[in-house]
Amino acid sequence: MVYGTYSNSKAFVVSEDIVVSEISIVDGKLYVEDYETGDVVPANTGVMVSAIEGGDYTVNLTSETGTSVLGEDNCLRPTGNGLSAADMATTDTNCLYYRLTMHDGETIGFWWGAADGAAFSIAANKAYMAVPKPKTTARQGFAFADETTGIETTMAGSKKMNGEVYNLQGQRVVKAQKGLYIVNGKKVIMK
Repeated sequence: MVYGTYSNSKAFVVSEDIVVSEISIVDGKLYVEDYETGDVVPANTGVMVSAIEGGDYTVNLTSETGTSVLGEDNCLRPTGNGLSAADMATTDTNCLYYRLTMHDGETIGFWWGAADGAAFSIAANKAYMAVPKPKTTARQGFAFADETTGIETTMAGSKKMNGEVYNLQGQRVVKAQKGLYIVNGKKVIMK
C-alpha cells in the first residue's frame, strides 16, 4: 500500500482505484473513516489517500457539495496553496502537528513534522494532522501498524462484531469491494 495526503479547493469524487479517508484521534489512537467509491469529498477537506500501487491518480472535480465522513472530528487540515509554520500555528492553535510519513524509514503513520510537535511548513494541496493538546499527550506519532483502531479491537475480543468490516490497514469499511477484509475477526475474501 502507498499513502499520501490531499486537499483541494474544489469538491471531488472518490474513484474506485483509491481509498480516501478522514482521520481522528479516539482514546489516543488513530481512527480512520473511509469514503465510499462515488462519494463526494467536500472542498477544502484534508484527507488521506491510499492505493495498492504508487502512481498518478486522477480525481474528478465536481460542483456538488459533498459531506465529510467525520465532520468536525476530522483532524486532517487542508493546506490550500501551502502553509508556513506560522500560518499553521495560527490556523490551529493549541495543537500538536503531524505529517504523514515513514518513521525511521520503517513505520508509516502520522509523525511530528517538527520537534516537539511544533508547526512546520507544508506544500500545497496536501493535508496535515492537527490534534488539540487536551486530546493527546505529547506523542511523537501514531503508527498505522499498532495504533489504528479497528483490527486490533476486533481481534482482541471474541464477542460478535455485528458484521463490521475492516481492511488490512485496520480501517473500518462501510461498503466492501473486491479484496481481502476482516469480518468478525476472520479474514474474508470479497469477490
